[in-house]
Amino acid sequence: MSTFTKSLPTTAKHPPVHVTIPEHLKSHIDESKLFKFSPFNDWWNNLGRSVHKHENYLIKSITLQSVDLFGKPPHQKIGFIKFTAEVTDQESGEHVPGVTFMRGGAVGMLCVLEAEEGNEEPQVILTVQPRIPMATFRMVEIPAGMVDESGKFAGQAAKELKEECGLEIEEKELVDLTELTFQTIRDEERKEGREGEGDGEVDAGQIGVYTSPGGSDEFLRLFLYRKKLPLQKIKELEGKLTGNLDEGEKISLRLVPLKTLWRTTKDAKALAALALWQGLKSEGRL
Repeated sequence: MSTFTKSLPTTAKHPPVHVTIPEHLKSHIDESKLFKFSPFNDWWNNLGRSVHKHENYLIKSITLQSVDLFGKPPHQKIGFIKFTAEVTDQESGEHVPGVTFMRGGAVGMLCVLEAEEGNEEPQVILTVQPRIPMATFRMVEIPAGMVDESGKFAGQAAKELKEECGLEIEEKELVDLTELTFQTIRDEERKEGREGEGDGEVDAGQIGVYTSPGGSDEFLRLFLYRKKLPLQKIKELEGKLTGNLDEGEKISLRLVPLKTLWRTTKDAKALAALALWQGLKSEGRL
């Protein structure tokens, strides 16, 4: 077992945090690799800022429980980690839940296609693929993918659209719904003279939509892609087989009318992207 101490950034009052890596994980990860894993490094820096604002919280220790590696030797990289953090509210003496499954950011794309001719209803591209955590082989969702170490959200979104849908697009054709939404919130605060007030709940974490903040750091950057195509080109996408075979993806495409998307899927990415798009449109931001 390896244990080291690390001081939180941006705060001098908080004592160093004890970080423990069990013996069975030492061949996969060490202190250097842990802090080079961008999701953990980002989380650590955000944690320092939060403790600076809320000094009554004490982060005593972090213990890694598991590490999942992506790729094949010798080019493997950290994909997921799971750890527990011992956190105490010093005012009440109560422990704060600290079990975390860490995977970092992801992108989701709401792709709306309109026919160049006729009065056809706009269609949304959905992917159908196996999702073992849901115990299903036919999960219906919008195109999505994890963000790589470059942290280029729009670039990753464009890459995923090519892999999953066969659409060659440029980054400038994508509208970042999450960025626009957060900018809208900041504009409202500025207008009402509330900028910089409060505890920073809106600016906590990363810019994005958090799907399960009680147990995971995963956040979504959601993009809108709208395109006019010949009707025949749109119809050809229905049932098309796609995916990155090197990553074991087996994906087929499905088209659904935009007006029925909200009742077509259980996918939080799709429902959140739709809600942000409709909200931004209603306020004239799009």
